[in-house]
Amino acid sequence: MLRQRTLLMLTIAGIVPAFLIINVLVGMARARQQGLADEWAARGARDLAGGAPGAAAEDFRAAQAFARDRSQYRLQLAQALLAAGRSLEARSELETLWSEAPGSGLVNEQLARLAAGQGADADAIRYYHAAIDGAWYGNGGVARRSARLELARLFFSRGRVPQAQAEIAVLISDPPVDPRAWRLAGEVAFALGDYRGAVQGLTEAARANELDEPTRELLVRASRVVALDPYARALGARQRLRRVLRAYAARCASASTNSAHWISCPARSSGSRPRSPGRKSSSPTRRGANARRSPKAPSAWPRRRSS
Repeated sequence: MLRQRTLLMLTIAGIVPAFLIINVLVGMARARQQGLADEWAARGARDLAGGAPGAAAEDFRAAQAFARDRSQYRLQLAQALLAAGRSLEARSELETLWSEAPGSGLVNEQLARLAAGQGADADAIRYYHAAIDGAWYGNGGVARRSARLELARLFFSRGRVPQAQAEIAVLISDPPVDPRAWRLAGEVAFALGDYRGAVQGLTEAARANELDEPTRELLVRASRVVALDPYARALGARQRLRRVLRAYAARCASASTNSAHWISCPARSSGSRPRSPGRKSSSPTRRGANARRSPKAPSAWPRRRSS
């Protein structure tokens, strides 16, 4: 009996340290694997930042193989695949992530961009709305405004201007306003012929140095149109007449290079002042019954109603 108890105690004394040693070794192996996963992920981030998305995708795949949680680097892998133009593989990874976390704002935003690039507008709009309403890590307010701005740009690029205006109105009413939202507001206003709105939006964007060369040109053109507006408030008769004459002269100057212009401009010698449109000529050829009159120039500015 004593011999059996002694044997049992010796067995227990040998098994317990063995289990402890095995646990330590397993922990070390897992730590080593996680370290390798982190190293491959860091290499993938460097490759992606260095403009090698294909190599980055392979690096993130290796990181996934070593990581205990295989979905840990799935989002980075999907982003690398998107950058490499491998959209089908990226969609597969993103849909796996979406099935695990359908409320993730970042995953929905990535799916929206992918759908928009493929022309699937209905899916893109649905994913963008999910991204706006979804959960974000860090500064969620900035991320949601960015997703809404991308949605507004999608609407505008597809010619759905009222929807784009609705999203822009939300962005502008939710401070701090992203300068990119002001820029898009100016572009939309210019496309609609609202030159004062275009000047306002593009000027706000210019203060944040958000304009590129084409949008700077839009701002210059819109400013010129507003400066020539004869229907602006608080203008005297003399100022109004000057603006009409300037607009008429500018139109004649631009039409002189195009034989198919819509307005008939009188030939005049250099240095002569432009004649007001509609003013009768003293030339005998203009007094005849068959003399033709220049058609009335269409206005670029909405006429204000008299109160």
